[in-house]
Parts: sequence; C-alpha cells; structure tokens
Amino acid sequence: MRFDTGADLFVNSLAPDRIIAPSAAFNPLEAITRPAVIAAYSIPTQMLSGLAVLDPDTVLSLTSDIAQMLAAVPAEVGRGASYPAWSSHGDAVVFTGWPNDASLSAQPQAALDGSLIEATVGFDGSSFHFGPPKVLVHAAAGESNLRASFANDDTAIVFMRTVEVGAARQACPGLSPRRRTDPATDHRGR
Repeated sequence: MRFDTGADLFVNSLAPDRIIAPSAAFNPLEAITRPAVIAAYSIPTQMLSGLAVLDPDTVLSLTSDIAQMLAAVPAEVGRGASYPAWSSHGDAVVFTGWPNDASLSAQPQAALDGSLIEATVGFDGSSFHFGPPKVLVHAAAGESNLRASFANDDTAIVFMRTVEVGAARQACPGLSPRRRTDPATDHRGR
C-alpha cells in the first residue's frame, strides 16, 4: 500500500487473494529504519499460512528472518500465523499462531486453538531480524486468542478471546489484557 498525501489515504491495495485483511501491521519506526509491513498470508489450497515482511509501496518481500522465527514456534502451537501487531517502540511483534494442518483451511477465521506469540524485532540497516518466539497465552481447547494489540506505552497487550459454542464461535465479553512488566519475561526489562 502507498499513502497518497494529496488524497490523505492509502491507495494501491494489496492482493486480496494473498493477504488477510485487516491482518497487517506497519513498522512504527519507518522514519529511522525503513517502511515495512508485516502481513499475514493464506494459501488455503496448499494448507499454508504465515507472516511476511513486505515493502508497503511495492508489496515485495523485504529481507528478514521471519520464516526462521515462525519455524521455531513450538510444534504444539502450530505453524499457522495471523493477526500481527507491532509494538509502538518497534522492538517487538505479537501475533496469533494456530495449528496449520490438513484439517484446517489455513484461514484464521476457521482456526481453533489460537495462541498469542511474541517475538523481538530489530533492524540492522538492511534486514529485519526476529528473536525467538515466546508463547504468551496458550489456547485452551475450543478457544482462540487473536487480534492482539500493544498498549501505547508497550507495557500491556490486549487481545480478543473467542470460544466455540456448538457450531458457532463468539467473542468473550471484554478484553483480556496481559501486563508486560515481569523483568524475567519482558525483553525491555520494565
């Protein structure tokens, strides 16, 4: 996507058959790093989904090790990924991971058992580097934790939890905040 200052809006939409909207997060530090977006993609016919770091103007892949970070997600959580959010300080991302196998369509809307995962992120002048993934909230059977967002000061993460009710899914009332102030688990040491 490209921001058109004259029209004061984003133009040139992403390919709708690849990107799951609104499952993208813009780099908040693009002025001192480079413009980038982490976008979730899904290829249901191949039972494949994940995250990619893209140039927001060309939608071309940028150099990163995001695939290696996703490959390090614990097997019990699964390899599917969507709903990324970038911290306001630009040094962490959070996303939903879920089982990505033949029983799923690789679409987050159909996925059960979504867990919240966080990873650090840095930029070395030419490439985005992601730290090891850390599962923040494991999914319980029939529940998904998704659409996470960092608080403005990055000290908490809020997210939505959905539960299965018969054949339908519904959101639990309210938000489920998680404080990020434990020095043992907060990579910024707050």
